[in-house]
Amino acid sequence: MKLTGEDLKQITDSSLDRLAAEQLLSFTKRLLTYSKELMDRLNQNPNNSSRPPSSAAPWESQSNSNQLENVDDSENPVVDDDQPNDNKDDIADKEEEIVSKKNSHSEVNNTTLSDEKSLCASIDSQSTLPPPENKRSAGKQIGAPGFGRAQEFPITSVMYHYISCCALCSAEQTLNSQTAWTAFCSLDIAELISGQAGIIVTNTKHVFYETNCACGHHNKTKPHVVSPDVNWSNTNISEWRLIGPRLAAMIVLLSKRYRNSRRLIREFLLEFLGIELSVGAIDQTIREAGRCVAPLEAQLIEALEKSALVYVDETSWKQSGKLFWLWVFKAATVAFFAVGKRNRTILLNFLLNGAFNGVLMSDGWFVYRDYANRLRCWAHLIRKARGLAESHNCEISDVGKKMLALFIKFQNAIYDMRDKILQNINSVSLTIQLANEIEELKALCVAYQECKHDKLKAFSRELLHDWDIIFRQLHDPLLPLTNNEAERMLRHWVIDRRLSHGTRTPEGTRTFSLLASVIETCRIRGAPIWNYLTSVIAAARVGSQLPVLPIMQA
Repeated sequence: MKLTGEDLKQITDSSLDRLAAEQLLSFTKRLLTYSKELMDRLNQNPNNSSRPPSSAAPWESQSNSNQLENVDDSENPVVDDDQPNDNKDDIADKEEEIVSKKNSHSEVNNTTLSDEKSLCASIDSQSTLPPPENKRSAGKQIGAPGFGRAQEFPITSVMYHYISCCALCSAEQTLNSQTAWTAFCSLDIAELISGQAGIIVTNTKHVFYETNCACGHHNKTKPHVVSPDVNWSNTNISEWRLIGPRLAAMIVLLSKRYRNSRRLIREFLLEFLGIELSVGAIDQTIREAGRCVAPLEAQLIEALEKSALVYVDETSWKQSGKLFWLWVFKAATVAFFAVGKRNRTILLNFLLNGAFNGVLMSDGWFVYRDYANRLRCWAHLIRKARGLAESHNCEISDVGKKMLALFIKFQNAIYDMRDKILQNINSVSLTIQLANEIEELKALCVAYQECKHDKLKAFSRELLHDWDIIFRQLHDPLLPLTNNEAERMLRHWVIDRRLSHGTRTPEGTRTFSLLASVIETCRIRGAPIWNYLTSVIAAARVGSQLPVLPIMQA
């Protein structure tokens, strides 16, 4: 029976004095066990448990000498078996508390309007609503004065959108008979040419024309507008945009790749390019880019399903203060991100639907056991063994040291075998070379699978349950030992989560996951991200077919 906080409050010197000698001895033994467990918990660090590296104090040195294959785990606390992991829930609870206090610093309000007139009309129609009593709502406040664009840039080029032929009778229309009926200007960045250095801002004027045909039909050219989408009710794609495709792609990269807030992006554009944009326009541009790349999701999933090996990992994510999970699926040529609940839904959609037949590398979360063709990350197992080896319970520490030594021996043998395979040196199978050590580890697990120490019992059961999966690398040494590929892919976005505190709306979440997938896939394939995003946004705005994902660079 463990001591609780209420028990400790009631125990005093006088209550101990009233105990008989045998009762006092029994209580002392229980207190000793309890103290050792507390000390083991206090001694946990990223090198001997599933605690994320960020949990270590800045002054604590983290030696990498014992790390497996230069383990670079993300800040994702991992659940390694079917037992509950209090550490992960505690971290999620703490993040939820932080997010609830700082929601005003996350995404700007996702309510977007087509132009300044509709914005003014919306404000006027809501001006009679009472202000919130206790909490100031995010974004522009009701009754706040609006403002229009005061900047004027010289026109660098003009694009004329003439009518080529009548839509009714197909008669050719002469230029002399056409008159301009509307126009708009678009700020953009000129594409770099050979020998050019620096950034050149352009201001292109788009002029649209109308005319009456001899057949009586009135023809008019208009900016292309993409049909509404129920999944993107607050985000429109249109050719009529102040921010051109290349400038829009830069804003996306400043936000997602370089982790700048909307206000910092606004400051950067004004300071270095002399372009003054509102925070709302920047946010609208980012979400428009998310909708532009949405059709590429099918290509990403198809590339993922054709992969021979996929690394998967997940970390907590907040949407409007509610706990979700950010998943990453990393293959040799593609990275796919998704945000959802931490259940089987994501795996059912992307891995357990029968389209993927490759090898899955994961941690020990029990849901992954639904997929048979998988590998287990040894970095997590070695950290657990190290945690047992550093226990203040002598018996548990001895067992942990034996398990840790065996895993290190297996690991070194796998490395040696890889070198021999690359050098075409024939050698006896590792399962034969290490038969005695494998039996020794299995005997330890069997002996301690019912022990009273929770950590050792859970670790022993975990090894026995996934025994064949864990030691697949002994049969095929060329298989990876760690899940570092997925964890390193998450690291950048974990830092972004700490800065942004997650997202606020489903559209914002979807924008984030889609842009992250496209950006990381371009990086994996060695393709220029800025150019590709520019081409996708430009094609989507005029209704053209989107360019396919770039091929893998040699």
